[in-house]
Amino acid sequence: MANYTIKLRALLVISFCASMFSCATTDDFKTMNTDLPKDQLSRSQYYGMLADNYFQNKNFDEAADYYRLSILHSKINLNSRAKLMQTYLKLNNENLAYAEFKLVSEQYYMHLNDLSVAQVNQFLISTQDYSNLESFNKFYFERSGSVYSLWQAIEASLVSRSYHKALEYLKLVDINVDKKYIEEKLYYIAFSKVYRNLKEYKKSIEYISKISSAERTHRLTLEEEILIYRDLKDSDKVVSLTQKLFKYNGRSFEFSELLAQVAFQIGQYDIVVDELNWQLNVTDHTKKSNHYTIYLKKLQLAHTYFLKGDFNSARKNYVELLDSSLDSNELMYYLALTEFELLNSYAALDYVDEIEVESKFFVPAQIKASRYEFERGNLDNALNRLRKSHYLRLDSKEIYTAYTEYLIRTGNLVEAVALSEKGLNKFGYVEDLSLFRAYCHYKLKNIPAFKQDLSAVINRNPKNHRAYDMLANLWYIDQKNPLETKFFTEKALDYGSQNQELMKILAWTLLDLGREEQAVALLEGLMDSNPMDSTYPKILSDVYRVNKVFNRYEQFTQIANSLENKESIQMNLRYLPHVHTPAVMQRYSPSRLPASQ
Repeated sequence: MANYTIKLRALLVISFCASMFSCATTDDFKTMNTDLPKDQLSRSQYYGMLADNYFQNKNFDEAADYYRLSILHSKINLNSRAKLMQTYLKLNNENLAYAEFKLVSEQYYMHLNDLSVAQVNQFLISTQDYSNLESFNKFYFERSGSVYSLWQAIEASLVSRSYHKALEYLKLVDINVDKKYIEEKLYYIAFSKVYRNLKEYKKSIEYISKISSAERTHRLTLEEEILIYRDLKDSDKVVSLTQKLFKYNGRSFEFSELLAQVAFQIGQYDIVVDELNWQLNVTDHTKKSNHYTIYLKKLQLAHTYFLKGDFNSARKNYVELLDSSLDSNELMYYLALTEFELLNSYAALDYVDEIEVESKFFVPAQIKASRYEFERGNLDNALNRLRKSHYLRLDSKEIYTAYTEYLIRTGNLVEAVALSEKGLNKFGYVEDLSLFRAYCHYKLKNIPAFKQDLSAVINRNPKNHRAYDMLANLWYIDQKNPLETKFFTEKALDYGSQNQELMKILAWTLLDLGREEQAVALLEGLMDSNPMDSTYPKILSDVYRVNKVFNRYEQFTQIANSLENKESIQMNLRYLPHVHTPAVMQRYSPSRLPASQ
């Protein structure tokens, strides 16, 4: 590799120097002067040097003429042929360029040398023709043993994702090439890259580990190691290695973007903010082509502030983007969310009302605003907003669902049935609407219709936890058979329900069944995992009171009262069970001690 590099540089220097000197020329060729007598150059060389001068001055038509003249005097002047290929590309004539490449690779290949190969490679790289780049350099390596061409074949294979070919070439390096011609770290990095792309990560890490400790902070080494752990989805490792890369080599835009992306995924928002601000600082804001990219990065920065909980900074960034926004509806939606978080309800609702009906942000904004109104007891406002939104967007499945849910919440069951049926007729099967209709039929005592709707849901998905969630709540509210309630509750939990209310139902049901030891053990576990929820100590205090364990009763009553004083009013989950005291509690005997005793 070193000998090749010296030779290539020497040839380039000779070519450049020759182009800078002048000699007396005929009147026909006064475009270039040289101190070298014309008779010391072959005609082919002389015309090639004239062509080089025209090429450097971007006179590509003249350059092409003189390269053709150079080739006319020597068909085997492959340097001029290779440069003619590049000139044809400048003249947007790729067909003629490839005609010359075909002649070089099929007819005059015996006259190739390192310099002409380098020039042909430059042509192939500029056309991104990595297939020909790989095969051309493979051929030249087999003919000449050129380390340069073998490495070009490896790099071409990597770019074209021909990883098995790249691996074959790397093994040829092992067999045929004196390692002194190749930087050791580049050799190991190439192996690592191949194995990483073949998803053989153990081997990839093995080759990176062979690189000496002195080279482990090198940019190429760290970049490859980062990509390994990115593919392995080891986000913490990616973050630490990228920060190490920046410490020793400075930031690069590509890896700054990768760091921001990974840090965003794992919630390290301070890092995301730093990287996005750096990217915005180094991006050329004057280039028209960058405007959309800059907008997206500023929007991501605002989102990051929002997720970080810095709502004032989020609002500031969203507002700044309004003037440059391609879609102001999007920004008004996020501004509404921000104002809701800042408890500026009037400002938030103003932004919601500015969002155009046709926008994709109209539906989620209206649902969010309705929920906000509902949570604050403004039931009429919530329903009226959904009623109006439904009228404006009859195509929205989401509004059908939200509107039906709120009709149920406000006790308008007949209207909810009618709306859910209309939605199901319009959209076909919708799980939410089917469950809502089943719930309404149950409450309206239309049990055959209830069973039909519920069967339709469970037949589609026998492990539908939401169906069992609803059954558990309904059975619990109506104080039906506790064994059935326990069965539905356990089914819902087994099938993946995240409804924390089910654990309370299960505890109460166990008490109803006289299994107070199990119930208390469950309640104490729930209290440990939910230390700010007053429900569990309150239930436990009742259990201890009935069992006349007064010291524990007083202790848990005090805990429950303290927590209740700290709690704010929150929205209950969709099917909120009514808390009741099971009749069986009256039968508890002091001999039945709670599990903790």
